[in-house]
Amino acid sequence: MAEQTGWIGVDLDGTLARYDGWIGPDHIGEPIPIMLERVKQWIADGIIVKIFTARCGIPEQVAPIAAWLEKYGIGGLEITNVKDFSMMELWDDRAVRVLSQKYQLSVLIGVDFWSTDAALSQSTESARRVLAFRLYGGINELVEELRMAIHGGDRRRALYACDMIDKYIKP
Repeated sequence: MAEQTGWIGVDLDGTLARYDGWIGPDHIGEPIPIMLERVKQWIADGIIVKIFTARCGIPEQVAPIAAWLEKYGIGGLEITNVKDFSMMELWDDRAVRVLSQKYQLSVLIGVDFWSTDAALSQSTESARRVLAFRLYGGINELVEELRMAIHGGDRRRALYACDMIDKYIKP
């Protein structure tokens, strides 16, 4: 495996842990199982993962976060609220992705610019599927993209999301 040079940031409240409103600094919700497993897999794959949370802006809140991470089998991860140029991805329930021209071009011509050489050698359909999962994470995110497109009256974006759901995400 190639040496890892970047890291993935994972938000805590609402992304890695359930969040139903602020209860206090010592309260962190139960883990969201699919996200916890995703983080464990990244760690197993040698990817650097950092917990990216506003909570660590208050130093006293770092210890409860570290204890929560330890309790659920991912102790020792860095806890931060600072981005740097090595951050490859940020998984956050509040983030909004801005689609670049590079992304739009990749959709039009069917090339995943962010993939490895192996993924680039795949068929156009496979490259688009890889791109969809990199951008949206899965079917729930695509359904949300569709909902947002319909709500915003963006017919082209809605049709694209439907197409991605129909052609590339089916089991």
